[in-house]
Amino acid sequence: MFYLLLPEPQCDPRRFKVGFATDVEERIRHFKTIAPHVELVRKWPCKALWEKTAIDCVTDGCERLHTEVFRSEAIEKVIDRADRFFALMPRPFSD
Repeated sequence: MFYLLLPEPQCDPRRFKVGFATDVEERIRHFKTIAPHVELVRKWPCKALWEKTAIDCVTDGCERLHTEVFRSEAIEKVIDRADRFFALMPRPFSD
């Protein structure tokens, strides 16, 4: 799955983290040890091979703060780009 998280939604709601995880809930549990208020915004079915391309696509126009951490003026635009990106991709779990 490809995920979009807000590490500190109360302090900096424009800062977000994106990435790939086979178990998003486990990834969130891990993040809670350093960011106890982390919030999952959305997740999309994804192949691991798509991660870098998905990150490049959905973060276009965002400020890169770290490898997978960005800041956006409008998180809704990031969600919309991700929705459109994954709508174009084949279903990764199809039979």
